Amino acid sequence: MSQLDSLADLRKIKLPFNIDKVEDQCIDCARAQLKKYDNYTDEFGVSYRGKFTVPCKGILKTIDSPLKAAFSKEEWEDLEAANNISLWAEKFLVLPNGQKWIPRWYQKEVLSCTSTRKCLRISRRSGKTDMAVVEILYSIFTNTNLKVVIAGPQKNHAEEIINRIRAFLQANPLLQECVKRDVSAPYYEILLTNGSRVRGFAAGAKGGSGGIGIRGQDADKIYIEEAAYVDEKAMTGAILPILQTTPNTTLVAFSTPNAFLTTYRKFCEQDPQYKEFHYTYKVLPHWKNVEADRAAFTLEEWQCEFLALFGDTSEGVYKAGDIDKSLSSYLYSSCSPNLRWKYVLGADWNEKHGAEIVVLGFNPYSGRFKVVDACVIEKAEFTQLASVDKVIEMNRKWQPNFLYVDSGNGSTNIELLMKISNDNRIKKGDPNKARIMDILKAYDSGAAIETKDVITREKKKVPAKRFMVNASIRMFENHQIEISANDKVLEDQLRNYIIARISPNGNPVYGVLQPRIGDHRLDALNLAIVGFQLEFSDLYKETPVNIQMGAAPDPRTGSQSVNYRKDLQTEEDNPADRRLESTDTDRERLETAIYGASMTSTYGRGMSNRKSRIGPDNTGKDDDTDHLYRDKCLQNKRNRSKVRQDRPKRSTF
Repeated sequence: MSQLDSLADLRKIKLPFNIDKVEDQCIDCARAQLKKYDNYTDEFGVSYRGKFTVPCKGILKTIDSPLKAAFSKEEWEDLEAANNISLWAEKFLVLPNGQKWIPRWYQKEVLSCTSTRKCLRISRRSGKTDMAVVEILYSIFTNTNLKVVIAGPQKNHAEEIINRIRAFLQANPLLQECVKRDVSAPYYEILLTNGSRVRGFAAGAKGGSGGIGIRGQDADKIYIEEAAYVDEKAMTGAILPILQTTPNTTLVAFSTPNAFLTTYRKFCEQDPQYKEFHYTYKVLPHWKNVEADRAAFTLEEWQCEFLALFGDTSEGVYKAGDIDKSLSSYLYSSCSPNLRWKYVLGADWNEKHGAEIVVLGFNPYSGRFKVVDACVIEKAEFTQLASVDKVIEMNRKWQPNFLYVDSGNGSTNIELLMKISNDNRIKKGDPNKARIMDILKAYDSGAAIETKDVITREKKKVPAKRFMVNASIRMFENHQIEISANDKVLEDQLRNYIIARISPNGNPVYGVLQPRIGDHRLDALNLAIVGFQLEFSDLYKETPVNIQMGAAPDPRTGSQSVNYRKDLQTEEDNPADRRLESTDTDRERLETAIYGASMTSTYGRGMSNRKSRIGPDNTGKDDDTDHLYRDKCLQNKRNRSKVRQDRPKRSTF
């Protein structure tokens, strides 16, 4: 039996508590801490083998006291609650919906820990902030003249905690009566009649104020929200000095981890004085639902936000292995348009660099994407007309389903393209130019896109830049994309792309390792990728086909549909609600079943049953006699396969 497993050997270790009088949680904690720092040596050469340095007093076991008989049941419950934070929370804290706040098992572990140095490394949406709020309320109501400081990268982080404290206070009149002062300026402050108070400050994000608001503050307890994103100058220049002057001050740092070496990360991994609590998304009751949405996140997002692991900054945004697997030996000159494929053109305009244009194709048979063309208009050749002409030329060649262009530096080009398209539509000129105004999409990387949170299912807004890059990263991680090994510009830019820093809100700010390599062709590729993500959702999920084809009625449902799956369709999957009515692959399969051959593959996209994008006069894409020809083909099919009317037909089921 190892030293960590034997209680007899554990008694030989100098611990701040008697292992015979504390809960098993403390014994497990001591073993884990000793094992974690068994081989650790600090910067001064001091070894921590066999040393337990977490400042705590242990969690005493609950025993029946002979004094219990001297108190009424209600009085005894109040005494127990005063000494047990979980019982106190259940007794006094009420949620806005009127229900009692009941801690989950892992929240009880964190709240009951008596360490004055705690780091919470817990999956997102797992109740980190709730734990801090409950501990703050318990502390200020069970102690007199206690000073609590709340800090976060920005003011809204402190505001979030203060507002939750206010919500609990307002939900219980007994607690609200104890509030003597509650203000929001010049800083947040809640003062109780017992002299305890809570103050909230913005510590500052990276490169920010350096924690000026916190400097000079006295505190018995400090709570740091999103500690991984707080400015390092604020941590070392304002927060840590408080601990040095008053060693008994409690510090609780909680955050979703990131890939950078921050003070918070050092607390978690390299400081034996801190007790670290690490829980993944599997502590959530609905963790299987979260796991089902794994494909919606990049590998780094999943590791940091749901596994609560620190990322790795040694590699860039795109992993070298994923880039290597995407490389294929071909030339753009060998690629030609395929009527069965879908295409999206991405264009990035920059007056200092020039213009980059990339065409991305989707093969419906392999389910993979391929960069089929790319070109650059160098800075020396760059003019508004030259770049617009090149887009028109690429549009004529590839007949893309959509053109996604950068609206930041290309607003003038977008207006010019729309004008050219509109002029050709009015004058019934070049149909290729006329269709541009129907497929042109301006993408603002500085804006926000509305998506659904996979845990709460609530709508939320995410930065458009992050949304676009994440869609690209997932495509490379899933090995769904093929790029030319001969395009060294694109390959170098993929390897050169990095996360320069993390914003206070937890959003990555992208940059380049070597400025001379740049990232403009990569931006053009990502615009094409996000075009597929937004316009062709059918490529990312499989939905049942529900087309009437004259089959015998099914005795169970009375339906004459092939693959009738109405019960499995949700509002989100309803074809009538989709931006695209059907995919080319679905259309060809159905046309083959009806006509005996695919009209799309035989006669091109113009014979498909989708509506023209040019206008009501069907100029340029569809012929007005197409429907007559299809009707004739259908009649011939019926004549060839005509059967006796009295012969029963087999059900498709």
